[in-house]
Amino acid sequence: MSGRDKPQRRRNKPGEGGLLREDVLVAGFEILQQEGAITAVTLRAVAARVGITAPSLYAHFRDVTHLHSELRNRAFEQLIEACDAAAAGIADPILDLFARAERIVTWGVEFPGRHRLMFTRIDNASDAAGYRSFDALVATIRRCVRASGSASTDPAEDGAYLLAALNGLVMTRTTMTGFPWPDLGQAVREITSRIVRIPDVPPPSADG
Repeated sequence: MSGRDKPQRRRNKPGEGGLLREDVLVAGFEILQQEGAITAVTLRAVAARVGITAPSLYAHFRDVTHLHSELRNRAFEQLIEACDAAAAGIADPILDLFARAERIVTWGVEFPGRHRLMFTRIDNASDAAGYRSFDALVATIRRCVRASGSASTDPAEDGAYLLAALNGLVMTRTTMTGFPWPDLGQAVREITSRIVRIPDVPPPSADG
């Protein structure tokens, strides 16, 4: 498409600057999903997808590192929301933990570019959203301990081990696609129960 044919974005009305910021983040995620590489998410590429000039982005993102940082924060927030949705209505803390753990893996497999971004070091970027995601996992493990469903003596440490294992599942499932991996739900249950020390694993529900 030539510059003459490039679609132009409607200029925002006063007070609508947040709409442009949201459009930019959506465009960044689209590029990340298509290309799979963080380096593909440049200010020029994002601006072209949104239909604006690159300098227009500077009112919202001071540079590409700032954009990557905001995308990473948003990705962690999306993962937190996805885990909360997966565990909604589940009263049993063990089943709650299994649901969250499995969603961490399935979300990462569904959005491999975002998953890589989430665990990429970005200089001077805040890790607050990442810690909120981790804290939610640890809080679930603590509920399992209080309900006497887990023998964990250090939920934070076991949560770190579990997070590492679940992200390992994401990476192996997205890179070794031809390997005869065991059922994902069963794998998550086995790994989670061993790390968090759950002696009596509830059977899977009829709907998986």
